[in-house]
Amino acid sequence: MNQLSKLTRGRALEIASLERAAGRRKYGQFLIEGWRAVESAVNAGAPLLEIVVRSDALDDPRLKEFEVGAGTCEVWSLPTKAVARLTSVVRDQGILATGKIPNTDCRSLIDARRIVALDAVQDPGNVGTLVRCAAWFGFDAVIAGSGTADFYNPKVVRSMAGAMWDVDLVATNKLPAELDRLMAAGFEVAAADMAGRNVLEWKPGEKTILLLGSEAHGLTGKIRETVAAVGTFVRIGGARRNAGVESLNVAVAGGIIMHRMRM
Repeated sequence: MNQLSKLTRGRALEIASLERAAGRRKYGQFLIEGWRAVESAVNAGAPLLEIVVRSDALDDPRLKEFEVGAGTCEVWSLPTKAVARLTSVVRDQGILATGKIPNTDCRSLIDARRIVALDAVQDPGNVGTLVRCAAWFGFDAVIAGSGTADFYNPKVVRSMAGAMWDVDLVATNKLPAELDRLMAAGFEVAAADMAGRNVLEWKPGEKTILLLGSEAHGLTGKIRETVAAVGTFVRIGGARRNAGVESLNVAVAGGIIMHRMRM
């Protein structure tokens, strides 16, 4: 076990900066917080840079398994307050890890079958939950377009609950162009929309991209135009319409449609 003296103050400041988008961009790294998240990363063989554990958790048997599974990854022991300074979580679990943000783009998705694309879905909890649903239902990838919460935002990572290791995550500032590229490779596109056809009456193609927009504004203009021209709008029918419930949460709606797509 490596000790506090080997984790420099400079590196501690770098780790703390990964809470913010600017820090993640600068170092190309992100935080993985909590026992379950670190365990998922280790089990997935993720390329971790280091594991930082609170000194009062050194006897936890899970730590020994992490040290073996993480291979050459450094494992540091820090006092409680020092670990707390590395994370914004109010009640941290006393363990975190850092990993490299992979360089991926939509060209790697040509051979996929099922993809979720997020068009300006801003809420970190919704983005993380949608990635988790995509992994559960066997989707190959999730694409984040402009305005979508960063996959590597700590809140998103926590919401994913380890699912980030089971699907490809691709961020792009040119979602319309990437959709055109994927459609040229044989993908169909479908989007959740209250004015669409009932999802139970819809049968997805062999290669399909599910588009989900923000709860407040729906799909952005260019994306909506693409679906209207060559795709399908689908909706989830409710038992009844309640004046106080205008629509489903985007993560709930996305999960239901993903389930439909695997049937």
